[in-house]
This record gives sequence, structure tokens and C-alpha cells, in this order.
Amino acid sequence: MCQDLLNKKNRSQKGFTLLEIAMSMVIFGIIVVMLSLPMYTGLSLLVGDSNIVRANNLAKAYIKDLDNKWKIQSTFDDAELVELDAFYTDNNKYVVNVGVENIHTDENSVVIIRRVKVIYKNQDGELLTDIFYDFKRPQA
Repeated sequence: MCQDLLNKKNRSQKGFTLLEIAMSMVIFGIIVVMLSLPMYTGLSLLVGDSNIVRANNLAKAYIKDLDNKWKIQSTFDDAELVELDAFYTDNNKYVVNVGVENIHTDENSVVIIRRVKVIYKNQDGELLTDIFYDFKRPQA
């Protein structure tokens, strides 16, 4: 008789009920969502930061190439800019604007210092970087 009671008790504890399975799936789902949200946020911030770093590096490369071009007095005087090709736009991934402003002229209206401003935005129009550099007119 005792053996029959033990067998009945063991048979009733062999599996999980549908309610227990459903509750464990809900708890597991909540844990997965709670862990995935910070990871998703971190990844999206990482992508945004890498775009800013890439835009800064391209803007610096543009300024450096322009500096090399403007070491010749005639190209500085003509304000000839470096062409914004696929390299500087990262194959049209970025929208790039370059502005030139004369900062200082001498008594003969010859430009002595010229400021170049480089602005990078993503395709959504969000500002990534905005830098400027002042170039001094090279001596002849």
C-alpha cells in the first residue's frame, strides 16, 4: 500500500504543468529583453561614435591636403580648394561643406590669413564635426 502511494506521488511530479512552462518562458523573456536593451543602446552609440571619428579624420585629411596645396602662393591667392571627391565624402556617406573666409588683409587688400571651415553631416543632416583652420599666406 505504501508502495502505491509512493508511485502515485512520483508519477505526479515527473513533468511540468503548462502553467509552469508558460511562467518560466515569461520570466526568461523578461530577462532576455532586460539584457538586450543596454546592448542595443551600446551598439548604437558605438556606431554613432565611429561616424564622428571617421568624419573628424576625413576633415583633418582635407585640411592637411589643402595645407599642402596652399604652400604655393598662387594657389593660396586664388583660394583654390581641394576637390571634394569620393574619398572625402566616404563614397557619399557624408555631406561635406567647405567655407572660406578672409580673416586678415594687408594695406594693399592682399589676403594674409584665410580661414577654412569644414562641416561634416550624415545623410540625415545631423552634425558630425565642424572644424576650422587658419592658413597664413606663404612667402614668395
